[in-house]
Amino acid sequence: TTTLTVTNGVSADSTFSCKVSSTEWNIVDEKTLITLNVFAVVFEDKTVLTAQEQTITCSMTGLSETATVVWNNPTGSVITSTQDDYTIDVGALSAGAQDSILTIGITALAALATTSVTFTCVVTSGEYADSEASSNTMTLTTLTFAVEPKPMEVKEATPAVLSCVITGITEVLSAASWTDSSSDVALTDGDDFTIVAGTYNPGTNSQTTTLTVTNGVSADSTFSCKVSSTEWNIVDEKTLITLNVFAVVFEDKTVLTAQEQTITCTMTGLSETATVVWNNPTGSVITSTQDDYTIDVGTKDDAGAQNSVLTIGTIKLAALPTTGTFTCVVTSG
Repeated sequence: TTTLTVTNGVSADSTFSCKVSSTEWNIVDEKTLITLNVFAVVFEDKTVLTAQEQTITCSMTGLSETATVVWNNPTGSVITSTQDDYTIDVGALSAGAQDSILTIGITALAALATTSVTFTCVVTSGEYADSEASSNTMTLTTLTFAVEPKPMEVKEATPAVLSCVITGITEVLSAASWTDSSSDVALTDGDDFTIVAGTYNPGTNSQTTTLTVTNGVSADSTFSCKVSSTEWNIVDEKTLITLNVFAVVFEDKTVLTAQEQTITCTMTGLSETATVVWNNPTGSVITSTQDDYTIDVGTKDDAGAQNSVLTIGTIKLAALPTTGTFTCVVTSG
């Protein structure tokens, strides 16, 4: 047996010849034609929902006879036509083309180990049984519907933007609205609220809807985003989202320059220890290592209160104008 290995293959059907000579048979350079036929396989990645059965297709062209197709699951095991929640249609040859389709049921989709898995279709020529099999892989990305609320905590009577991030979608939501959870009354655009339904982002398979509470609130409040999705058969799914508020007391003070002084930024109604940044009268941030300033950010106590204290030394006091404005910038922790 003599062989020819075509290392990089060919892109179209080709013909080669083997030439042999035999002394005992008195044969010199006897030539025999041999064909190398090729087919193409298209097996594309796909993003799907887990709420409904899905199909993936292994498409072959350039075939002379119906090919043998074997499907492998993400673990590399062969999928049989009788395997639970899988259905295989090997396909039939038509004009040199053949589509083999694997149908994956909802149960099998839910059982996949991760949200991104690899399936393989192994194609073998039906014309020349000794031909090497072609192994082709695709990545199946599964999406699960979810709504992630983004709660906020801001100073009372301060504008706030609440958002719900909806993931696991492949098209724009059919509806997105907001309600006041205390009364379940639908909110509308106006002086008090601005509602944005959001746009679909195909890069992240998501959509973000927002509610701007223009004038803020004076007490902790709860709102709801309500979303509908045609592809997920979801209507007005409601997700609660909180808008917590805290109060800040930061009073004017008259002091002597002869001794160091403290000014206190007092916060109440906190859920967690807040981040506090101090700015000097020029608007620059004061650091804890800055000359003649000392900062005690403070920690939230059990009652939800926190005192952040700025100590100003006598040298720094002497350098200040007679009236200077200090700022404490509070961010929810």
